Amino acid sequence: MNFKKIYWCFIFLLCIAQSLIAAPTTPDFLKPWEQWLHTQHPEWQCMDTSNCVWPGYLQISLQEKQGEFQLWVSLESQGEVVLPGKDNLWPAGVMIESKNQSPKALTLGRSSKGEPTAKLEAGHYKISGRFVWDELPESLPADESIAFIAVALSPRLADKYSWRRVNNKILLSAASHTVSKVDNTEEIAIYRQLSQGYPQYLNTWVRLKISGESRTLYLPSIEWPGTEKVSFNSQLPV
Repeated sequence: MNFKKIYWCFIFLLCIAQSLIAAPTTPDFLKPWEQWLHTQHPEWQCMDTSNCVWPGYLQISLQEKQGEFQLWVSLESQGEVVLPGKDNLWPAGVMIESKNQSPKALTLGRSSKGEPTAKLEAGHYKISGRFVWDELPESLPADESIAFIAVALSPRLADKYSWRRVNNKILLSAASHTVSKVDNTEEIAIYRQLSQGYPQYLNTWVRLKISGESRTLYLPSIEWPGTEKVSFNSQLPV
């Protein structure tokens, strides 16, 4: 096998891979128009020219009188990010931070649909804010483009509500506490192992599978005739 040829082939492929993942550059024939491109069409270098904003993960914590959110978003070029909220449920105390930027207040705009928005430059950001309400809303707006959503309910709310994502909303509904009745059943399995040597020991394992209501069970003797119990170990009260 020609290892030298394989080695140079590997180097060649590695160089190709590096060139493929390198940051995009402006082609020579477009350089005279570069300033115009970045001003009028900042999306030209995006992977998907129809969308340069990628909201990845939304985390929401809900309590009876307030809620908090954190949104992680990436932008390939300057763009407008849609935040959770609407006209009658406007986020307050909105902050933004990034790898090279400490948390600071974020000024919000308003879309034609009444959604809170923020214009940001290309980069990776974490946006946080809160909601205040007198009564927990039945739904919370969440843009359809958000990849993943997680909702944490306070202990008191978790007993009363469940949530699900439907299109551009997070719906909150009364939790179902219906408990199906389970019949009282018992399954008993006994396994034995006879050890070699003198004296001989007979190890016995009892496996119980119980379902239904809490109750007391009376089991028959598990001792083998002609043997004497030496030790007993159980995690159940006996």
